[in-house]
Amino acid sequence: MSRFSTPAALIDNQLHIVRTCLPRLRDGDATSIHDARVASRRIRELLRFARAPIGDEWREQFRTMGRALGRVRNVDVSLDLLQDLESRLPSAAPALVTLRHRQRDERLRRVRGPIKRLERLDAERFVDDLIAHSRHYGRGLLQGSAPRIWRRALEKLIAARGESATEALVHSAGVYFPNRIHATRIALKKLRYSMEVANEIGAARYANSLRELRKGQQVLGELHDRQELLNDISNLGADDSHAALGLAQQLIDAEIDDYHRRYLGRRERLFKIARDAQAPRLSHVWHLPSLAVASAVAMSSGAYVMQRRLVPRPNMTTNVA
Repeated sequence: MSRFSTPAALIDNQLHIVRTCLPRLRDGDATSIHDARVASRRIRELLRFARAPIGDEWREQFRTMGRALGRVRNVDVSLDLLQDLESRLPSAAPALVTLRHRQRDERLRRVRGPIKRLERLDAERFVDDLIAHSRHYGRGLLQGSAPRIWRRALEKLIAARGESATEALVHSAGVYFPNRIHATRIALKKLRYSMEVANEIGAARYANSLRELRKGQQVLGELHDRQELLNDISNLGADDSHAALGLAQQLIDAEIDDYHRRYLGRRERLFKIARDAQAPRLSHVWHLPSLAVASAVAMSSGAYVMQRRLVPRPNMTTNVA
């Protein structure tokens, strides 16, 4: 029995994660918010290979969900960092508490939005419908039933993302520019997602590259989170009453410098992965049975009509700019 999964199984697994998280999202549970956000991204990645307009409709719904949950997740990270700073810098704690209270209010405002949107989308029913139908109806979703079509589409995607990641790595040179670092983080994340699909369905062996990408992305993520917090503190400390925040800013600046050095230490390895990704390497390993793919990941025209009734068009209330 093959240890590799199929695209159908990957989508099914992520749909179940989202479905499990949905009830707890109404409670504002931070773990569920994070897990649902990650699962929605992975579903969107797999749906890149789906037929239009079905795949496009699904991707739009999960994009909407992911963006809304991402805004909440960003505030959660900021709150964790602020709480850590308060314990490390007692002299700045009163001003930091002020910011943390503001962030809590912001979190409440941001979490209300996704809850209302998910209710308007009837998200639980929508995901239940996808789970029920995605296993049973063939020929409706994937771009063809043959493994070679998935392979070619995946090769092109990985190559394009390798090129984008290479350009971003070149642009984010030794001098620290927050926006360039953030763009590099996003480019590497997208490359990782496409490599994960190839690795999990047995299209190529990317285990070593994925480990390096995850480590690099973690460093860049920590850097980005601190830069966002530094921006928030700078906005808060506009008057003399918050002079104590200067020490907090210095500490965060030092941590940003440290994470930037760590990134530069990994940059050459990330370069190699991004450059190598541009050369096709999926052809020699391919374990994807065409029948399983065709029959397990699609939905019938009747199911498509049902999901159209459940889900508003992307250019209406579902868009989150």
